[in-house]
Amino acid sequence: MMCTPVFLVLLALAVTRATAAGVVKRSDDTDPLEVVVHQQTSLIQNLQADLQALRSELLAVKSATQVQVAFSARCTANTVNIGDNGPVIFDAVVTNVGNGYDPRTGVFTVPVPGVYLFFLNLMKDAAHSAIEVFLYKGDTVLCSTRMSDQTDGDGTGTCVSAAHLQTGDRVFAKHAFGDVYLHGTAAWSSFDGALVSADR
Repeated sequence: MMCTPVFLVLLALAVTRATAAGVVKRSDDTDPLEVVVHQQTSLIQNLQADLQALRSELLAVKSATQVQVAFSARCTANTVNIGDNGPVIFDAVVTNVGNGYDPRTGVFTVPVPGVYLFFLNLMKDAAHSAIEVFLYKGDTVLCSTRMSDQTDGDGTGTCVSAAHLQTGDRVFAKHAFGDVYLHGTAAWSSFDGALVSADR
């Protein structure tokens, strides 16, 4: 059967209208709504991942700020013989938060990694000659102090050191040069330290 010109015109008009209205489309065309849903789903997943990362970082910061380490120890004897190249043992513990300081050895063992601040205050009496004491981290000298000869009174020495330390590092005071006697009465000779900032 042959198509009349009128039929062909009507068929062309119908196809044009259907195409314009979006009725005719390829089977592999993507639905615009599906695209939007997919984009929003990806965005939500990314936001959830970012939120979880922020929560983890906040917990780490909170945990680090809650860590407390501090110690303070004194020599109690009037005259303390530390011996040649011997350790200075501060036998009376005033504070030992974190239990890092051992009054039997005079050694502070780092319980958590971070930045620490140490104070070493020493005195010798006028009856003894000059003495030098170093503060060590293992084999490394952190700071040193010297108590000079005093003919008209006692000699004092102080050293302060800040250091980034790892768990298990050992910090202690040790005789370096000179006389071997310190004055300990009334807490004239002391060793103090504290954690300033813990590592995350």
